[in-house]
Amino acid sequence: MVHVKNKKIGIIGAGNMGQAIVKALLESTTATVDNIIISNRSPGKLEKVKKLYGVHTETTNEALVEASDVVIIAVKPQDLIEAIEPCRASFGLDHIVISLAAGVEL
Repeated sequence: MVHVKNKKIGIIGAGNMGQAIVKALLESTTATVDNIIISNRSPGKLEKVKKLYGVHTETTNEALVEASDVVIIAVKPQDLIEAIEPCRASFGLDHIVISLAAGVEL
């Protein structure tokens, strides 16, 4: 079992699924606002999540991946390649990656 209490959790995608994950992590005390980082292609949605939950934000997925131990990809399947292609070199062997994009292999 992987314990995430002291891990930086990055979430790519601040849509409904990304926000639900942030909310669940905080409510369950699995993570704190200091351990959660979120990115999104839309700055407005990113600002909304920051105001709602107080989590850290990154404007690029590359910066998010580099700052995270665990990366949750919470984007629609059709947006997955566009989201991770620019940051694929930022992923290391020590990253834990969780994709919510149904039907798409990493």
